[in-house]
Amino acid sequence: MRNIAQILMASTILVCCTKEQKVISEPIVQKEIVDVKKLKHFEVGFEEKFETLPLLDFTEITKNEYDNLKSIAHPITSLPLPSRNGNYILEINDKILQLKKLSNTLKEGETQYDYLGFYPSLHMYAFSANSIADYLGFSELNLINATNPSVCSIVSPGDNKVENPVVSPNTKYLAYCYNDMYDKNKSFLGILKINSDKTFTEYRSFSSDNFNTKDVVWFGDNYIGIKVTYDDSKTFKYYKANVSLSNNKSSNLSGIDGNL
Repeated sequence: MRNIAQILMASTILVCCTKEQKVISEPIVQKEIVDVKKLKHFEVGFEEKFETLPLLDFTEITKNEYDNLKSIAHPITSLPLPSRNGNYILEINDKILQLKKLSNTLKEGETQYDYLGFYPSLHMYAFSANSIADYLGFSELNLINATNPSVCSIVSPGDNKVENPVVSPNTKYLAYCYNDMYDKNKSFLGILKINSDKTFTEYRSFSSDNFNTKDVVWFGDNYIGIKVTYDDSKTFKYYKANVSLSNNKSSNLSGIDGNL
């Protein structure tokens, strides 16, 4: 019996030592820290490209129709994002991307970031990229792919970033608006087509010098809706457009441009 106990004890010690050796021998995989400038970078939303495409043609609808038809699919979410030493930390495959958080110490020639949220349907993080040039502040909306290290920048018609894009229910299109910083009734709406590789292409647009866009929604994949104001949010009007149809006028004017 004593010999059997000794054999069992020796076997236990051998197994424990073997496990310990395995743990020690396994290499620690260090993820590569990459600079955002080294990622593949795309830009979309160029005015000159939109100008070659048909314009959206809007018709007025009621508030009830607007509220009842709007889709709430694929919203941007507030997925928590870890941070360390004043940097956002994004783990993308085998790489770690560090983005410097926006602070009050933004210097000329430097870019700092503000986290806006995460799009689960696109697998993309949304950030505002902020910079200073010639003592003027600028910002741009960046979409960072969570599975394929790349950055898509949506070009803004002005100095500030565009509003957070809205994804259509079947993930066919991305819609966004921009309200001018200096003219309260100057507004732009852009529609991007979502490609199979999660890149984007300019598709439709509309701009106005007579209203401010307060809200952008989808009524299914084929119709876009907007809530606008002509009088600094005292009253509102509601419109919809079929993104498959278009207004082929050469100017960015249609029936909703102006007080109806």
